[in-house]
Amino acid sequence: MTACAAGFHMASLWEIIDPSSLQYDTQLGFTAADSGERPPNLIFAPSFTVGWIRTGNQANAAGGPGAANCSAWTTNSTSADGSEVALPNSWLADSQTTTPWVNTTFSCNNPNRVWCVEDYK
Repeated sequence: MTACAAGFHMASLWEIIDPSSLQYDTQLGFTAADSGERPPNLIFAPSFTVGWIRTGNQANAAGGPGAANCSAWTTNSTSADGSEVALPNSWLADSQTTTPWVNTTFSCNNPNRVWCVEDYK
């Protein structure tokens, strides 16, 4: 919960579901050669571009993407999972409830990036 810079907080998927309405901070955020002024798409190891995302679920939620939340982001246990999203690297991706985001879960001990949004003013 402290991974974001001052003035930003860990995003809920619903805060970033429509990336066309967002302004990406390329000074603070991760970029790739062709990402321009927007976040890069899904890149695999060693520079994963999936990012932890808040689910709004119960503190002890477990399960698949959208439910798992590392005990409300309080644990880095290898026996718990958290939800992550990324923008797809293929434009042929199947339609899904989180479009345009692709979703997955990772073990809570993975040091992956976090999707952050600016605090409301």
